[in-house]
Amino acid sequence: MEKKDSHVKFVIIHSILRVDNDVWRESKSFLREAENENSTKFNNFSKKMKRPLRKSQPYDCNLCDYPCFYVSRLQRHMLLHTGEKPFKCRMCSYSSRLKSSLTVHIRTHSEEKPFKCHLCSYSCNQACHLKQHLTTHTGEKPFKCHLCSYSCNHAGHLKRHLTTHTTHTREKHIKCHLCPFSCSSNFHLKRHMCTHTGEKPYKCHLCPFSCNQNSNLIMHMCTHTGKKAVQMPFVSLFLHTEFYLENSHA
Repeated sequence: MEKKDSHVKFVIIHSILRVDNDVWRESKSFLREAENENSTKFNNFSKKMKRPLRKSQPYDCNLCDYPCFYVSRLQRHMLLHTGEKPFKCRMCSYSSRLKSSLTVHIRTHSEEKPFKCHLCSYSCNQACHLKQHLTTHTGEKPFKCHLCSYSCNHAGHLKRHLTTHTTHTREKHIKCHLCPFSCSSNFHLKRHMCTHTGEKPYKCHLCPFSCNQNSNLIMHMCTHTGKKAVQMPFVSLFLHTEFYLENSHA
């Protein structure tokens, strides 16, 4: 009866606790010993299993200070150092460290957009994009500048805005290979390159007008809507958001 009780105790512990592979292999050996010997060692193992997780994590990366509790997480982390991207797209050259990233990428081929806005017809292929879109309805601007009162609903917009504070003090290490122009961000270099290529990616959907800056397109749209745009420090603001919302749903 005592051996049966010991076995039941172990099954319960196994059901309610999740441990990594190394500890679980150890637990199997304890079960075999508990079935053949007295229950003393098994009871000691039960106490060990009930102890809270230690603060110092058992697995550490030998190339950096990253700690983790699961071997699988350490293996996934090591891909950062090796540069290996085992998850490859069968339809293009895309590859990724994470299976979840590949799943999201494949939707770009199928045009699947499972995340839908319940307030309008907008849909997208990533939950983070839907979350960002919803801020156009709520007016929420969670990304705030720590140097001024500027706030926005997109992390990329905040990053771009911060360059306006550092433009004069930051080294302009990004250089144009066609002229002496230099800047501090890839965004500004890309915009500058349009002056060489003649590319005008921002196009008006009401007339043939096109330009190489989004702010110029917003200003142009005022000629169609009759609404006014105002220049604010560090950012161009459109007084009315109907135009932006309409185009974000298109």
